[in-house]
Amino acid sequence: MDDGEDIHWLQNTEWGQCDNCNNMDTVAESVCCREIPAVTRTMEEDGVHSCIIDHPGFRSGCLDIWVLRIAYYGYRQHYGHLQQEGNE
Repeated sequence: MDDGEDIHWLQNTEWGQCDNCNNMDTVAESVCCREIPAVTRTMEEDGVHSCIIDHPGFRSGCLDIWVLRIAYYGYRQHYGHLQQEGNE
């Protein structure tokens, strides 16, 4: 993409397929859940056909601070500390 395409991409959510996508700061962050094959498979297997946020496991698996901490500690134990860049 050139700079003109990047700006257009970042100023709208037409690229999203699930109707829940938001404008992001970079093109790299502008990814719809429907574009990720593993996510799409999981949603379809569990009867969710719109957006990953509608999946019954999303809130407990992705938004629960305790689950996120445990996942981070497991990641850190396996891969070491994350290199922090930008916002924490």
